[in-house]
This record gives sequence, C-alpha cells and structure tokens, in this order.
Amino acid sequence: MGKSRAFGLAVLLVLAVMISAVQAAGQNWTRRMPVISPPVRSNHAMVYDAARQRVILFGGSPLLWNDTWEWDGNNWTKPNPKTNPLSRFNHSIAYDAGRQRVVLFGGAGLLGVMNDTWEWDGNNWIQRNPKTSPSGRVAHAMAYDAARQRVVLFGGCRGQGLNDTWEWDGNNWMQRNPA
Repeated sequence: MGKSRAFGLAVLLVLAVMISAVQAAGQNWTRRMPVISPPVRSNHAMVYDAARQRVILFGGSPLLWNDTWEWDGNNWTKPNPKTNPLSRFNHSIAYDAGRQRVVLFGGAGLLGVMNDTWEWDGNNWIQRNPKTSPSGRVAHAMAYDAARQRVVLFGGCRGQGLNDTWEWDGNNWMQRNPA
C-alpha cells in the first residue's frame, strides 16, 4: 500500500472516530429552515452578541452587501439602521462584551481596502473616528480579550501579509509589539 493511500485511510479512520464521539455526546447539527434568510454570500463576518443573544452578520460578496442580519436561533431578521458601513467583504467583527458592542474593522469594497471602525449597538451602526488606527486590510482576525477588556486585531493582508497586533479600547486603536 502506498504512503498516500495509507495516510488517506488513517485520516478517514480518525474522522469516523471523531464523528462517532460527537454523535455519542449528542452534539449533532440541526438544520434550520427559516422563512427569511440573508441572500447567498461569502466573505462576510459573523459574531455572537451575548447581551442581545443574537448572531450578527454583516456584509459579504459577490454583490458587495452592506446589510445587517440577526439570527435568534430560530429566525433571521433584517434590522433597518439609520446608518450602515459601506459595502464590503473580507472584513472582521468581534463582540466587545465589556461595552456590549459589535466592533467592525476594515475589509475591501468599491473604494478599495478600508481601515474604518464601526460599532453596532443593536439598533444602529456608529462610525468611530479614532486618532490612530491599523492600516487598511482584508482577511484579518479579531477577538475579544475579556481579561483585558480589549478587542484584539491581528494580521491580514494588503498586497502582502501583515503580522501586526492592535487593540481597540472603545476609543482608540493601540498597536502592540508582543515579543
């Protein structure tokens, strides 16, 4: 038996064991069929808003969406905020639990690569204008650091890969230089 075939069989065996373990634990996926759903898209961003107990979806492509959708576990709803970020894809959002806001940064759209910061409060998108900000980028990652009460942004790309680290405190972005 060739090495690649043996490797493939080993991978299948591991997957079968993992699936069996998940099923035995009762952690199966449940398909939901809501009456209304967001239009088909990719390169969008989603995050769980714990205060409002909703998943928030924003943007995406290929049609360059700038719509907001909320999932409550059963249904999708489309809020109609007074303001929206520009249409974009490959952006990132994170939930700031300390401030109970969803934070959106960057992405790409019709105007190119962006470096704007927005916050969703459950009713409206509010554009923030910090004194300092990361450079525009796509395909970056963001997460909330509960211990330090900061949204952390890492990496992404703009022509080339980026490996910088930034923190959002609700007022300003600060670049960090970890060892």
